[in-house]
Amino acid sequence: MDRDRIRSNQFLVLGLTLWLALNLTFRWLYWPIFQSHGPFGIAQPSLPDLALLLACTLCSTLLFALVGLLLGAVHARWGAALIAVYAALSLIALEADIGWYAMSKSHVTLGDLQLFLTQSWQHHFGIQRHDIWRFYRVACAHLAAVGLIYYMHRQLRRHAAARPVLRRLQAICAWRHAFALLLVLVLLGQSYTMLRRGGEYARTVWDIAASANPYYISAADRWLREARLPNTFVRFNARLQAARGQARTLKPLALPASLPLRPAPLAQARRPDILFLTIESWNVNLADQRSMPYFSSLAQRCHIGTNHYSGANQTELGILSLLYGDPTVFFAGYRQHAAIVRQSPYIEALGKLGYRTGRVVSDMTQQNTIPRYLASFNQAEVVNQQDWENIHTIAARLRHPDPAFIHAHYYATHYPYLHAPHFSAHRPETPSQFNFQSSNLAQERSAIINRYRNTLGELDAWLNTLLQQIDLASTIVVITGDHGEEMFETGRLGHASTLDAPQIRTPLAICAPASLATTAGASAQLSSHADIFPTIFDMLGFEHRLSIMGRSLLGQQRPRVALVSKQNHGKTPVQWAAVTPAGTLYLTLASDGTFAATGSDAALEVALSGTPDGASGAQVERLIIGTVLAAERELRATKRQNP
Repeated sequence: MDRDRIRSNQFLVLGLTLWLALNLTFRWLYWPIFQSHGPFGIAQPSLPDLALLLACTLCSTLLFALVGLLLGAVHARWGAALIAVYAALSLIALEADIGWYAMSKSHVTLGDLQLFLTQSWQHHFGIQRHDIWRFYRVACAHLAAVGLIYYMHRQLRRHAAARPVLRRLQAICAWRHAFALLLVLVLLGQSYTMLRRGGEYARTVWDIAASANPYYISAADRWLREARLPNTFVRFNARLQAARGQARTLKPLALPASLPLRPAPLAQARRPDILFLTIESWNVNLADQRSMPYFSSLAQRCHIGTNHYSGANQTELGILSLLYGDPTVFFAGYRQHAAIVRQSPYIEALGKLGYRTGRVVSDMTQQNTIPRYLASFNQAEVVNQQDWENIHTIAARLRHPDPAFIHAHYYATHYPYLHAPHFSAHRPETPSQFNFQSSNLAQERSAIINRYRNTLGELDAWLNTLLQQIDLASTIVVITGDHGEEMFETGRLGHASTLDAPQIRTPLAICAPASLATTAGASAQLSSHADIFPTIFDMLGFEHRLSIMGRSLLGQQRPRVALVSKQNHGKTPVQWAAVTPAGTLYLTLASDGTFAATGSDAALEVALSGTPDGASGAQVERLIIGTVLAAERELRATKRQNP
């Protein structure tokens, strides 16, 4: 490789790197520098930390410069053009990542890009046309900047007066020193940031800055976190491995061939209809009397779960965990064509019991992504254009003489939280054309929450209208969210980015006829989506242990674990949370189908530490290990079906 080619393009690379550094400094670091204080639990960084954050960010920017210099050396004539094209593509990708990260606080992945290209981006991601046009405008600004820097580079090389300056620049950045210096600076910046970071789920200003930096070497960071795993979790993983060895002879739960009827309060000639309503992106803290007076009034006649968790932080996985009565360890990805896909044992059982089973939805994404996991419905899926159209369809199906099971999905509460004009009780709210990809999103926190409250107001009216057309004396109604929705509780907006409680916790209401064994009122008992179908079958008086992990909420209250997965862009989830009454443990699922602890919240770490304050940790640990081993057995059974 000719070092003169590298020297000849140094001014171009320097100019483009400075432009990138300006964007990173004033857009990526805007969050930890200017918006880290306040209600989000992140301390305002000190002046030395600010300087170090800036230095580490600029050091990581030099990765861009290294690649640019190497590209410029590929061809003597077209090297500069290759650098310009590389810079333009990098800046456009960076702009897309900025927009994504501003809302979700997670970076765009190849899986996200595949979903964006194959699914309806307006429905699946909530992206509006004005967001696309705004991206085009900013992308054009980047292209103009690259073009200007490239033009200046060409002019300086041609201008005789500039040659001494270029020669001095080339002398400073000599071949044998430039790459070594850049590499050392990159490694120093990355290493210092990694060493200053806390645990995997810590939120110091260093964690925020490192997560935000698109040029951060996350693979090395993961390796370092594993090497620095606290002894509490090292010991837990060792005990989990020991328990795994003792349980290798256990087989997956054998599902009964028939559904024996048990003594139960069900004494009706016609079995009750069953309606499962999943609400898109439902924040449990905002579903209150102020935003949803009708839903709040259901506590007088329905079971209200105040400590309920979805099976995932994303729509498809959350719905599947509800309909299967299991965490989504069985999910192999809707792009992978497995030979055998296990269907929901509860849906299949309802069909054998004479139920007409089907779905009523208003968003095409549900129809396009997971049909093979829901093939056991015996009625055609109905897809309407609007949520309000679903009311008539649901009521008509429930008027059929045969008992019906319907899963309906309400979509309008999805980002960007659009609602009908007359549902505007909470003011001020952001306009319908609001830029949700803005870096100063937190400054509009109150207005965004008001917009979301107004969408909940429309949902409340929809629930009221629907339930008025349903005979609740002969219908079991379950109302819950597909997942939660974070409203800046930890500094984020939206879902599918973390396993924090706002993204996985959701409201729950179970309304049943008076003849069934239910208790009205609020309950703080920990529950998850996997427990809903077992509870319904328990009400009906049938065998409810059709899933490997779900438990009925009726009868004696026993400690339980909510196993929740993080979305993995259409593939098998690899990050999980085990929520217990004592706290939350975070796990990763390895390629060999085994779980390992990677961290926890502070409360559970104390419980597992073995200190006097953690005296109850042994019981919690046994509970988590039993749940994890059950999930691993289910995963092995699924893999045996699809070798």
